[in-house]
Amino acid sequence: MFVKYVSLVVALLTPGWLSCFPVDPAPLRIAGRPELRFVEMAPVADPVDGYRESVHLHWEFDRSDDQPLRFFTLLRKLSADSAFDVFFGSQLIPADTADFFDALEYHVYPRSGADSVLYRMYTIDTLGRSGDTSEICRVILAPQPVVTALDNSTRCIEWESWIRGGILSWCVIWSDENGRSWTSPRREEFPFTDKAAVFNACLPDSITFSSGSRWYYALYIKAYEAYSLKIGAVGVP
Repeated sequence: MFVKYVSLVVALLTPGWLSCFPVDPAPLRIAGRPELRFVEMAPVADPVDGYRESVHLHWEFDRSDDQPLRFFTLLRKLSADSAFDVFFGSQLIPADTADFFDALEYHVYPRSGADSVLYRMYTIDTLGRSGDTSEICRVILAPQPVVTALDNSTRCIEWESWIRGGILSWCVIWSDENGRSWTSPRREEFPFTDKAAVFNACLPDSITFSSGSRWYYALYIKAYEAYSLKIGAVGVP
């Protein structure tokens, strides 16, 4: 009887009898990290205001078949924040997406000088594993321009900026009714220390909007590496 038990133990210890083999564990993290960059300030549709000012971000990531992606997660840090955190719409971004428009609240734009918004992002695969966080993408915000004159009869708009130094600005006007848009020439101003930089644009006669419609304007500002945008709407009598 003892011999039978010994034979059984020997047989179980023989490699040919083993039914399970050790498997290398899956890596705990996804290889690689997204490359995140700022594109431009841009209008983004809003159900309340029609359009809002936003930061347009774009990213690239080298995908591989052995680690299929499921989501991207975007993190943001405002000047008043102590750390990076998720924000509205920044989680569960589909894997086939490569652009994000962050509609900033009005209080985020500085009243004077410049301020920064910092972004980072990481990936999540189908197993729930997260990847390395991207390098910081810094967007420098300038104060929003101020509309000083708006005339429906002449279809002209005037705006100013109190940013010091060289200021590049232009205007885009469009209507959702007919899909037409117009972009003014870009102008650069170097205001004196006690004067604002003043810009203006008038719609050409070739651009028409019907009575009762609404047209939107977007005023762009670029000063060195700082950017700003102001969006508004005008009803046509």
